[in-house]
Amino acid sequence: MTRDDIRRIFQCDDIISVGIAMVPVDYFLDTLGFSLVEPTKEAMLTHDGGKMGYAQFIESGNWEVVE
Repeated sequence: MTRDDIRRIFQCDDIISVGIAMVPVDYFLDTLGFSLVEPTKEAMLTHDGGKMGYAQFIESGNWEVVE
């Protein structure tokens, strides 16, 4: 997954809004490891594993555009 994927799927450029938290896109990709994941909902949900708390954000993406 890349910054362009984040922009296309989630319409986010620099900051991801997760509940009341604001997470930088670079942190999401690099520190949390989403840059190593294919840009699909299934791959992202598997990577999150229900432990990182990003499932609702992942579900909010416009996946019809990319799949």
